[in-house]
Amino acid sequence: ILSKRTKDAKSKNGDKLDIFGTSEKKETSVIASTPIPDVLDIPVSQKLAWERELLGIYFSSHPLTRYTEHLKTERILQISDAMPEDGKSITGAGLISRIKGITTKNGDPMAFITIEDMNRSWDCVLFPKDFVKYKGKIAEGEVVLISGRCNKRNGEISIMINMIRNL
Repeated sequence: ILSKRTKDAKSKNGDKLDIFGTSEKKETSVIASTPIPDVLDIPVSQKLAWERELLGIYFSSHPLTRYTEHLKTERILQISDAMPEDGKSITGAGLISRIKGITTKNGDPMAFITIEDMNRSWDCVLFPKDFVKYKGKIAEGEVVLISGRCNKRNGEISIMINMIRNL
């Protein structure tokens, strides 16, 4: 657009443009419309993934937004709304944003999972016996309902997951 506008102005005014790329003559001119190419519609989930990757945050909305009505209908709280406290059992919904699988000293697989809701992120642990049971249900980007016990460690609450299901 800029190069076309500059070329048009140069041909009319003999290369006399001001700082904004307009001619020194105060006549108004109509800029020829520049065709905008047709692009494919990108799914909302892909747009949100790009926002998270490029900006580090969800900018236009949050992936949980489309589940708001379902959560209200089923009376499911987000994890933050369940008000996790040390020793308290909670049930809440969130988005799996990170999974770090490890192997215990005994050779059993387990996972550290970060689950976020619209307010904050929660560190969660999926111990070996539950990891084996639920490993097929966990994937980054999945919206899940979890149940577990809260544990305060180093001043932070983490959740020891004993049930997880996809929403």
